[in-house]
Amino acid sequence: MKIRFIGQRNHLGPGTHFANFVDAFRKLYFFDALIEEVDAFKVAELTDAARSSTESDVNIWFCIDTRIRHFKGVHVVWAIFEVEKLPARFVGFLRDHADLVWVPSAWGRDVLDVNGIGRALIDVVPEGIAAGTFHPYLRSALNRCGQPFRFLILGKYEERKAYPQVLEAFKQAFGNSDAVELVLKADYFLDFEKKKQALEQRIAALGIRNIKPLWGNWATEHVVALYNCCDAFVLPSRAEGWGLPLMEAAATGMPVISTFYSGQSEFLALLESSLLKVDFTLEAIDDPEMHRAWPSEDGDIGRWAKPSVASLARCMSEVHGNYPGYLAHARTNSIALRERFSWDAAADRALGALERRNLLKLDYVVKFD
Repeated sequence: MKIRFIGQRNHLGPGTHFANFVDAFRKLYFFDALIEEVDAFKVAELTDAARSSTESDVNIWFCIDTRIRHFKGVHVVWAIFEVEKLPARFVGFLRDHADLVWVPSAWGRDVLDVNGIGRALIDVVPEGIAAGTFHPYLRSALNRCGQPFRFLILGKYEERKAYPQVLEAFKQAFGNSDAVELVLKADYFLDFEKKKQALEQRIAALGIRNIKPLWGNWATEHVVALYNCCDAFVLPSRAEGWGLPLMEAAATGMPVISTFYSGQSEFLALLESSLLKVDFTLEAIDDPEMHRAWPSEDGDIGRWAKPSVASLARCMSEVHGNYPGYLAHARTNSIALRERFSWDAAADRALGALERRNLLKLDYVVKFD
């Protein structure tokens, strides 16, 4: 038997998920020898893995790939998405090729159910956090003397992350106050210069000087330091498959401001006392980038959240005005978050899901003479 993980390690969200999940699985005693990691973007490697596969194998796919048909064994497909209405081709792939579907949240399970994938085939296996990397213990050690109160938003500069609403709400709440600053880490891996120019123009049009955009592909240590030198995290996302930056921020002991909707609700429920929920309504998704990512035959990919700017401004003012209490709760909640949603915990959930479905066929016997 082989437990085969098929995906790719990279700095994007899916690559981070793949890398950390495989590493956590390898730490489980007896299982490291069974694990085979396959880079889905290396044709020869994928071909060799397909050729050597057997009916007793479990193939865990972190991508949608038609070459799945060349593999023998049981197929587990990770399905991570941000939309309510899934394209027919996506649903058809899962129906035709997946023996089991894993989603990171109950919201994702419910969306699949509505889109025609039976709940009996779905297990909720949450993603995780690098608990030894993202933690609050650097926060009190940093010299914060003289710096303004800092809100941080981190995530790709796209409509889904609600940057325009954050910028407008910050202006409404604080204007040009020197005592408060909004820090943006807003890179995008496609059309970077175009995105950068568009964001800088939007900031300039606001007419306030206390917004600080940051750019570039940073090492993990610098991202951790950025979380810890800021005071509160704001990301009223319209929709998330999971929401890794929100989880990272909360793990470092930051109060978070967000919409309680979609995949992120799976872990935000654990942060009730340090989470400020932004009011929202649901509206049809009309963003061209989302329609390119999830092409639908009829042009309908469902709804997503429309965060209220007024509510967002109130949340920012609330956490700024009552910060010590929110910070204390955030510190406590970070401990629970890192315990419940560590990558080790994610691997345990996955292993339990395989065990419950009788998919672990270990050829191992202990004899006592």
